[in-house]
Amino acid sequence: MSAYNAAATLRHTLASLSSSTLAEWEAVIVNDASEDSTSDQLEAFSAREPRVRVLHNSKNLGLAASLNLAIDAAHSPYLARLDADDSLLPDRLARQNAYLDARPNVGVVGMGAYTIDDAGRPLGYKCPLPTEVIPWARLWRVPFIHPTVMMRREVLDAHGLRYDAAFRVAQDFELWGRLLSVTCGANLNHPGIRYRVHPGQATKTKINQRLDFHRDASRRQLADIVQTQITDNMLEAQRGYFLGEVPRGHDVPNLCDALRWREMVAETMSLRSVREPIETGFGLDLWHILQNHRRVSSRRDILNRCMRRRALAKSAPLLVKQRALAEFWKHRSRLAKA
Repeated sequence: MSAYNAAATLRHTLASLSSSTLAEWEAVIVNDASEDSTSDQLEAFSAREPRVRVLHNSKNLGLAASLNLAIDAAHSPYLARLDADDSLLPDRLARQNAYLDARPNVGVVGMGAYTIDDAGRPLGYKCPLPTEVIPWARLWRVPFIHPTVMMRREVLDAHGLRYDAAFRVAQDFELWGRLLSVTCGANLNHPGIRYRVHPGQATKTKINQRLDFHRDASRRQLADIVQTQITDNMLEAQRGYFLGEVPRGHDVPNLCDALRWREMVAETMSLRSVREPIETGFGLDLWHILQNHRRVSSRRDILNRCMRRRALAKSAPLLVKQRALAEFWKHRSRLAKA
């Protein structure tokens, strides 16, 4: 765990460690040159809890570099992540420990998370991606809820894997691409932490920077798989059609070409299917609508037709994705002529 100016939430995080039902654990916590009382809280807690070790950075190194220091300092065969503003649920470590013990082919396992607001009030449940879509999804999106993962140390060491400190955000997405190319990953659909959602977290404040790093990491992974240069336009097509992002540039390939390219990548990866219901299904629905209704009058009409076709009007996360895809098609309706 890395902590930087985390005094406001750290007390709850540290208290949750002691509630773990797994008796044998150690916590390596890096104080990343905090300017508040984080250092004092960590030292006070480690004095009471001998299973906690604290490292202090003389200057702020950032999350990736600090996590690498923690990995190098840890002794356990399994490495579990936790953020300084989240709380560990009592059975999390025991569940993941048992899962990895029983499946030596799995090198990383994530879990779901209860979401809470800045004051600790419950918001809902963050469901992890299904295990079966991880090999494909890791090319485009983060396959794990980062502070819920437990990794097998021997896999990291055998392949010289650590977080890339050049990635100031999205460092987990970049690591998963390299890690999942040498081992299997899994998700347990069971809550492992209380995940704090607040305006100041990086996923909220650095969206454009995070998307830039996502594109860079995706490009690296895809180039390794298909052994050829990935054009910016094809990458934008994939992220636009299937993730609902507004693509950058004007020469984005049409959906037919994007699907053929997608199938080629899947075949190269020896995947039986790339039909992720949330991603591919929505892109195809919008494509069929615009193929058959060239004179679609408005974005609302597109959304209404989509919801009637898929009967997904009651699913809020999917509706958000529909809106993003509809926005994409609004600006790129010429692609319907493919």
